[in-house]
Amino acid sequence: MGIGRLLVIAGLVWFVVMLYRRYRHLRKQRRGPHQGKLIRCAKCGVYLPEHEAKPGADNAPVCAHHRAD
Repeated sequence: MGIGRLLVIAGLVWFVVMLYRRYRHLRKQRRGPHQGKLIRCAKCGVYLPEHEAKPGADNAPVCAHHRAD
């Protein structure tokens, strides 16, 4: 009966590990692309997501507030 219990416990541990891996994978997918790299505005120094930055007059990345300047 000892080896049977050991197999059941090993199976339960394996099952819990698989559930945890699945949970981490799904949580990582939910973050989406907006968790990307942050870059600094060339004019004011504010950090913003790379996809929100626009090229300024000298092609340096700037925030939307300074894009009109």
